[in-house]
Amino acid sequence: MSNINSSSSLEISWERLHQISDADSEFEWELLNMLAVDLAGQLGALQAAIDQQDADKLKHLAHYIKGAAANVGVNSISSIAHDIEEQAIDHQFAEVHQLILALTNQQQQFAAYLQQH
Repeated sequence: MSNINSSSSLEISWERLHQISDADSEFEWELLNMLAVDLAGQLGALQAAIDQQDADKLKHLAHYIKGAAANVGVNSISSIAHDIEEQAIDHQFAEVHQLILALTNQQQQFAAYLQQH
């Protein structure tokens, strides 16, 4: 597990965004906003999977978030989702709570960043 905590800074790879958007800044912001909306919806599903101790669902959701964030270059969110996925594979639910807090913090930072820009 990486040492990401709830105070970690948001990390966006603008190079990655430029690659996939053909440097279309309007499209880049649209992609980032779509991720923010999707992520906000996924947080509740993650918590439900933890509450139900459903490792398969938790792994699936974390994998989805990891890929969605990586695709648009939001590396900090992708990294935390990767850690959640690893913990789910190992059925380590106790460790996941801290990661969910970190992911929630990142989602809040991400949403605030998008609102400011």
